[in-house]
Amino acid sequence: MPRDDSGGGSIPGSVRVCVRVRPLLPSEKMRGEKSLVQCKDPKNVSVLLPSPGSAAGISQGNAPASSHSGGGGGRQLTTTLSRSFAFDLACHEGFGQADVFSHSGASELVDKALTGVKATIMAYGATSSGKTYTMSGLDQSSYGTDAAGGLGANASMQASSGDASAHEGLILQATRYLYSRMAAMGGGFSVIASYCEVYNEQVFDLLQVSPPPASSHQSLKGLGVRHHAALDEFFVPGLLEVRCESLSDVNAVLEEGNQNRRRASHELNADSSRSHSLLMLHVSGPAKGEGLLGSLGRIQWSLKIAS
Repeated sequence: MPRDDSGGGSIPGSVRVCVRVRPLLPSEKMRGEKSLVQCKDPKNVSVLLPSPGSAAGISQGNAPASSHSGGGGGRQLTTTLSRSFAFDLACHEGFGQADVFSHSGASELVDKALTGVKATIMAYGATSSGKTYTMSGLDQSSYGTDAAGGLGANASMQASSGDASAHEGLILQATRYLYSRMAAMGGGFSVIASYCEVYNEQVFDLLQVSPPPASSHQSLKGLGVRHHAALDEFFVPGLLEVRCESLSDVNAVLEEGNQNRRRASHELNADSSRSHSLLMLHVSGPAKGEGLLGSLGRIQWSLKIAS
């Protein structure tokens, strides 16, 4: 979601909305569940709504019904209405992690950040919909090996061949692209990372864990959020900032922060992240000609904005 700070206002088409349809996991297939979401083409998605009295009990419309048997002991599901939705990109179940990165426009946002434009990559969706896997990859996904069997044809073949890079999330892919672009542009750039989470409407630093409260009746106090009038942006003072000379440094920041994230189990996800996290990479570089490389470019990744 890039914004031009050079005075030209918003960049045309600055908000790009992509949807990714998660494949059924092997455990879901064993229960006889069926997917009601289909990508009709690269930009349109259709959703089948269950009829009254079916599994979800949703009553909509009088369109001709179609029957979907659950199989393997699953419940009978009759759909009466199909709703269509349009997006900038519709990623069907066969999309692998690399496909999402190359088609979503993530690399364009990195390029914009290197010219002084603020950019954000945000994952939004219901719990257990695949946000963490899309952004962080299989290592941080709570589905574990169950997910590897339900990633679609391309990713499944790569998983079976032992290709770990097939599961890299948008964060690592975009960061690798960032460092390759900085090297191609002659270097002279610096990257400073910070990593925080929003939990119970409070912001906590994932890189320096606060000590536990002195009393059980007290709760952890989060960091404040301030507004920078000159830059017209919000920031969190007091976050630990780490200079990252390479991709491995950023990966170390992620690993450290992810160990400190709050997790809990529930019916849909045995190891769900119970907070929203935000990785910020502050990129600065030398001024070149009339460009904006001397100003601050920021890439913001949010692993979970809403659930």
